[in-house]
Amino acid sequence: MLEVREQVDHVMIPKINQDLPIYAGPEEDNLQRGVGHLEGISLPIGGASTHAVLSGQRGMPAARLFADLDKMKKGDYFYVTNLKETLAYQVDRIMVIEPSQLDAVSIEEDKDYVTLLTCTPYMGSLSTVMGDLSLTTRENQLGSLSFWMFKAMRILLLKFLKLRKPKACRLMSLISLLVASNLALERDS
Repeated sequence: MLEVREQVDHVMIPKINQDLPIYAGPEEDNLQRGVGHLEGISLPIGGASTHAVLSGQRGMPAARLFADLDKMKKGDYFYVTNLKETLAYQVDRIMVIEPSQLDAVSIEEDKDYVTLLTCTPYMGSLSTVMGDLSLTTRENQLGSLSFWMFKAMRILLLKFLKLRKPKACRLMSLISLLVASNLALERDS
């Protein structure tokens, strides 16, 4: 059983320049520091017939977290890294749902989904307003060359983030394009 404060993975979302830790459970303390994995639903480890839900705050005074999640568009990629691999997901639809519409995050047979969930409008409350739901399907896991390329670029990016934010944001966008291009090449071959 995972401890509530335990970091289980991390999610990198190049479009909104975020690389966030994923914690077990959507407790307030976890949402102050990163993204919370909704309990009782699949873990964000990929595989057939899984659907993980990652919940993040938008209105934090000291951190951006999911503040810009509404900038995600169909076709954008994000990446979930766990202990053994980095998985690439591509947004295939964006919806606004009521908090009671849990059927929108149900498991579909032989599908691998990750949903990024936040509140809307900006600065809204998760318990009282509708949530933006980015439903994404796993494109494919990164091949061995892509995996190590992604890891090396991520390390460089984290070093740049400490130095200069604008340059790091441009570098993150470039990394995303390179990885997405490599994924397309692997898929076509």
